[in-house]
Amino acid sequence: MRKKAIDAFVRNEREEKLAVWADELAGRFAKRAAKHDREGSFPFENFEELRAGGYAKLTLSEEQGGDGVSLYEWLLVQERLARGDGSTALSAGWHGGMMLHYRETDIWPEPSYADFCRDVASSGAMINKFASERATGSPTRGGRPQTTAVRVEGGWTLTGRKTYSTLSPLLTDYIVSAGIENSPEVGDFIIRLGAPGRNNGSGSASSSSADAAAATATTASDAATTAATSSDAAASATAAVAPESQPERHAPASSPFADGGAALPDLAEIARRAEASERRAADLRAAAGVTLEETWDTLGMRATGSHDIVLDRVFVPDEQVMGIYAPGQPKGGIDDGDGWMLHIPACYLGIAYAARDYALNFAKNYTPNSLKEPIATLPHIRQWIGQIDSELRLARTALYDIADRWDTRPEERSSMRPEFGWVKYNATHLAAQVVDKAMKIVGGASLSRSLPLERYYRDVRAGLHNPPMEDAVLQTLARTALEE
Repeated sequence: MRKKAIDAFVRNEREEKLAVWADELAGRFAKRAAKHDREGSFPFENFEELRAGGYAKLTLSEEQGGDGVSLYEWLLVQERLARGDGSTALSAGWHGGMMLHYRETDIWPEPSYADFCRDVASSGAMINKFASERATGSPTRGGRPQTTAVRVEGGWTLTGRKTYSTLSPLLTDYIVSAGIENSPEVGDFIIRLGAPGRNNGSGSASSSSADAAAATATTASDAATTAATSSDAAASATAAVAPESQPERHAPASSPFADGGAALPDLAEIARRAEASERRAADLRAAAGVTLEETWDTLGMRATGSHDIVLDRVFVPDEQVMGIYAPGQPKGGIDDGDGWMLHIPACYLGIAYAARDYALNFAKNYTPNSLKEPIATLPHIRQWIGQIDSELRLARTALYDIADRWDTRPEERSSMRPEFGWVKYNATHLAAQVVDKAMKIVGGASLSRSLPLERYYRDVRAGLHNPPMEDAVLQTLARTALEE
């Protein structure tokens, strides 16, 4: 059987397992994508399926209980997840990428790092960093955060507002940047709302009651699950569910490397878990002095949950301070070049690939009454298809080539940052061009909200605003050229 173009960068059996696993999840996500896009709602069900499938621990080291996947392997997953739902892939990518980053850089101090890794491995905890603010714009521009950290006995209290807080409806763990009161220094603080006795609003009593209530709502373990899967759509899995006398916060995760593949719960159980996760996060925020303001109402990537997070004297103990830095001071650890941020171009290429697949299927099956054969026989349609595949091959080759170099040449990582920017710049531009051509193939119907192409069109435009910023990438390329 001829290998599909999407599989061109799958090199071995291990990567094939990851690809099949990601395709199954993407099939499930695709069925919900239009609803969440239309509503601007957060796809809690998708993240419960990611959690149940073992996504949270993919990039966690094997020593910490994870799968220890490489950057290359993880990007295969990210690209495929985005074929089902770009918002979910981009959102999840911040967690997966940060865990890869901290695995390789030794920036996160102990014992806080080991504590969080245990929660990732055992219950699928996820995290993101909230750094953006309205006054500072993109964190990559170097603005000082207006969120303030005030020294108190045993730790710090944080007060301020963070924008573009992706995953905010779901998370109970996040890293927040804040300016130190009466000092030019800036710190990174780890807020763990669900860790009893650690973050409890100005040092108040623990929120274990919220944890217990949420855990009771998620009392389930997967006894047996079977699923018929395909890369286009996944059939609903079935599972026998039995209550536990002392339930965990979440049922134990499966793994893409398990014999027979990952076992996913049935859709009813996923819905129950999603409702419990949403309620648990809301309860823990309220107990700790954290407010979520639903400000995210955008053209594209509408289901990332990138709302505002407002902190009101949120207590962070000393052991959860990641670091405090003078202006311009390096954050220490090993410089990995920020290779993990390649999840951004991988996501947009996945969206473009979904548009490509839709247009191909349309061209092969649509025969207007003015023709005797499908439009795929027309020269101008075939030219657009050829251009689409040329652009995707160019962008994907660059992406996976540099990911492989990052994996195999760690000594060069710190010097790869300009190349990562170039890969992202080209991938996002080429992805937009691919979606445009796919819409030309389908014609005016591509504008219909009943088809996915107009969502792909809107989603892929968001890549312009993800880091690194386009002007900075081009300035770096220009400077390098002029210094030859």
